[in-house]
Amino acid sequence: LRERASRRGALHGVRVVTAEAHERRCREGQRFLREQGLLEFVDLRCKPICAGVGAAEFPAAELERQCGEELLREICPRGRLDVLAVDVHHGTPPALYRSLLYGPCAPRVLFVE
Repeated sequence: LRERASRRGALHGVRVVTAEAHERRCREGQRFLREQGLLEFVDLRCKPICAGVGAAEFPAAELERQCGEELLREICPRGRLDVLAVDVHHGTPPALYRSLLYGPCAPRVLFVE
């Protein structure tokens, strides 16, 4: 499928941005993508996104603002996403969910694992 789409130019400029908070798993993922020839289509970042969300020293509105700025900078610098897939821990603070859903990325389609 990738080869057929590439021949038609269908994947030109298509890039998936994702992040993995666990360093070892991220490096394994990058190695797998490289081995499969997919690294040019996937920007796998080895870092947590909005790691400061949940910090008790800031009010929720400030955390959402900070997270929204980080998302805009790291995940969706061109604006709204077509698709967002997330796999977050059940204890993730609501500020992160609100930033993902209603912030600068505001995905048209959301998949939650």
